[in-house]
Amino acid sequence: MKWMGSIFIAVTVALLALTHRELGWQLRHFNLPRVQPVTEGLNLPPCPGCNLVLISADTLRADAIDGNPSGATPNLARLAAKSVRLTRAYTNAFYTTPSHMTLFTSLYPNRHHVTGSEIHITGFERTDTGTPALSPSYKTMAEILRGVGYRTHWFGPLSLKHLSLELGFSRGFEKQSPTLFARPGRFIEGQEFEVENYGRELAATGVPFFHFLHSYITHLPYFTAGEDSRLQAMFDRDRLQRLYYKRLQQAPLPMPPVHDADRFDVFLHSLGQFQLRLMEGARERLTEKTEREEQANLLKRGYAVAVEELDRQLGALLDRLEKTERTLVVLVSDHGEEIFEHGRASHSTFYEHTARIPMMIRHPDMSEGKTYDGLVSLVDLLPTLLSTLGYPIPEQSQGRDLNQGPAPFAFGFALGSAFATDGEWKLLRNARGQDEFYHLRLDPQEQDDLVNSWWPPIRRAREHMREARSRWEREQTL
Repeated sequence: MKWMGSIFIAVTVALLALTHRELGWQLRHFNLPRVQPVTEGLNLPPCPGCNLVLISADTLRADAIDGNPSGATPNLARLAAKSVRLTRAYTNAFYTTPSHMTLFTSLYPNRHHVTGSEIHITGFERTDTGTPALSPSYKTMAEILRGVGYRTHWFGPLSLKHLSLELGFSRGFEKQSPTLFARPGRFIEGQEFEVENYGRELAATGVPFFHFLHSYITHLPYFTAGEDSRLQAMFDRDRLQRLYYKRLQQAPLPMPPVHDADRFDVFLHSLGQFQLRLMEGARERLTEKTEREEQANLLKRGYAVAVEELDRQLGALLDRLEKTERTLVVLVSDHGEEIFEHGRASHSTFYEHTARIPMMIRHPDMSEGKTYDGLVSLVDLLPTLLSTLGYPIPEQSQGRDLNQGPAPFAFGFALGSAFATDGEWKLLRNARGQDEFYHLRLDPQEQDDLVNSWWPPIRRAREHMREARSRWEREQTL
């Protein structure tokens, strides 16, 4: 009967550990200062007939902006100094296609259904299953503004599948030109539209204009332009092959040798997807701590330099924009980026590093910047901007005019994963269909999952968030 005694001791120890964890959390929560939720609106001054420049910095994390004019991102800080910074902004999808369509339509991803090609990767071969284009019953930001007399111009990728013009992204744009943001490598084809030419176009515009400007600089593989040796050598091919390639050869994925630059670009871009597969399988798991740390440090250095390069190029653009009159300038990202904070790279989850995004609005009638701490997400931008410009908000809009007040919740959906947050609590459904639950003020890194906590306040908050998420998901099917 010794085994029964061992079981009793093991169960007792487990219960004591669980109770200690719960009591420790309760003590920290009890000592946490109470914060009143923001209820006032954004209250941007009316700007009838103003120009609108919308800059989408793809994959820019919310914490990548240091706010220090003498720091690593002086031009982002320069923009922030005269902008409203929305400090609690979220994406509604963790990858490019659905999040941008939400930005353009104020429709959640599970309402507009423009999710992008489903890419199945086997080695370097990709099979695209396709995606529907935006329904003609919905209008985009460009269509709405062109309908009231704006000149509309797209400056972004012309051949990138994630923002394929055939999916509906081109609707409403009179002109389409390549991106203003230079990015070496073969990931985006075509020549960049020269910033000097853009300055001349701004000066020649005699009617209100809407310009959409897209940057891919801070997206994997973090290639950047410039003469600084850090920018030329931030990815060392031999080191990457040593860290990744030998592991990928052991994985059940046929991997050809990496020889020429074209295939190496593809190799780099696919790191996130391959890393996800490797981390989820016990046989392919990276077990050596030094290798994981070196991988993380390498990617973090590459990402930091890419952010600096984005900032450098943004400076030349801001120089031109500051010479235009009556122009709203909005900088936002479609999603953030995870760099091994939860064991994987790239963007494939709704943890905070991916779900939180930077969002800034520079208004021509505001001489100095301010922060707005209300809860917002990409779906709220279209109604807010239309309200500020003096135009009616379309009935299709699922977002909120932030001038009237913040949203009570932020929601997101992508590839079966979902999240809901009220800014303090966050309910996350992961790729395996399992719920996770976090208290963001006590646990901003989302390391202490409370989904199974028995403490009554946590249970009530968890059920409240589940009800909110279920109600929101039902609304998307109406």
